[in-house]
Amino acid sequence: MPIRVVIDTNVVFEGLTRKGGACGLIIDAWRAGLFTVCILNALAYEYDDVLSRQFSERRWNSIKPLLTELVGDRAKFVKSGSHGIRPHRIPVMITSLTVP
Repeated sequence: MPIRVVIDTNVVFEGLTRKGGACGLIIDAWRAGLFTVCILNALAYEYDDVLSRQFSERRWNSIKPLLTELVGDRAKFVKSGSHGIRPHRIPVMITSLTVP
């Protein structure tokens, strides 16, 4: 079973803006299917809301297809609670990265 992760919005933002950095490598690994990204509906809306405000309209229009691919085709939507995602069952939550 592949590793299941939840990726924080800040990591997605950094990964889309700094492709050569650690967060960019996470986005590349996500696209390559090296792990399963678990997403709640609320997180998908947060990705869209935050990123659409952080990027210029022109940049957002170029990034949105990639985000749609990641969320729509390369993520697993899960429900919160007893029938879905439980924090103890998701071994990795990527919230930030610090590179020395």
